[in-house]
Amino acid sequence: FRALDVLLLDDIQFFEKVFGRGEGTVEEEFFHTFNKLQELGKQIIMISDRYPKDIKNLSKRMESRFLSGLSVEMQQPGFETRVAILKNYAVVRNIEIDDNILEYIADTVDTNVREMEGMLTSMSARSKLLNEKITLQQVQDELANRIRKQRAEITAEKIIETVSVEYEVPVSDMKSKKRQKKIVNARQIAMFLLKNRLDLNLTTIGGLFGGKDHSTVISSIRKIEGKMEESKIFKGEMDRLKQSISK
Repeated sequence: FRALDVLLLDDIQFFEKVFGRGEGTVEEEFFHTFNKLQELGKQIIMISDRYPKDIKNLSKRMESRFLSGLSVEMQQPGFETRVAILKNYAVVRNIEIDDNILEYIADTVDTNVREMEGMLTSMSARSKLLNEKITLQQVQDELANRIRKQRAEITAEKIIETVSVEYEVPVSDMKSKKRQKKIVNARQIAMFLLKNRLDLNLTTIGGLFGGKDHSTVISSIRKIEGKMEESKIFKGEMDRLKQSISK
């Protein structure tokens, strides 16, 4: 690794599982690798779903090195970029499809580039198999089927379990009357996601958490919405959770 011209690392936040364990560990080796590459004037590019200060178990010496470079927030691609991606994808793979259909896909599937490309690949395979042109109606039907399937797969328990794992709070604690800050935060996020993703009524959501009343539920939802408006980082965290739940 120390002989590379460019070191490109994705999902650097997963290093938190092995950092902070003393000498002779992954962090120690990475620390010396980082220093050597920097000393030689090489490039180091790291991608993460959170800022260096938010990565757990990161020592001060590693945090200072992570912060010494240029930090850039990567936003979801806008409509025009999504259209350009699809057009390029269609050209490279010789997919015959009208621009207005590509624009419809780009406008409808706005959360994940891979999902867009998968949609296009699926429609292309159908077109070749049946020897027929891709139509807007076919795309609309396919999208409707995918949405129905996704909704069927996203259950209340899956949402609660996802939040439990993400914030390291047992489901039993989230459903209890405990009021520790960490537990309350996870509980409020789960309530928000249950309303946002499944559109459950307030009484049903409250029932999933030991019979909380509707005023507690709506207060929790509003607090999360407020935090999302105040913090881009927190909003990004919620968007990532929504995508994780939809997978």
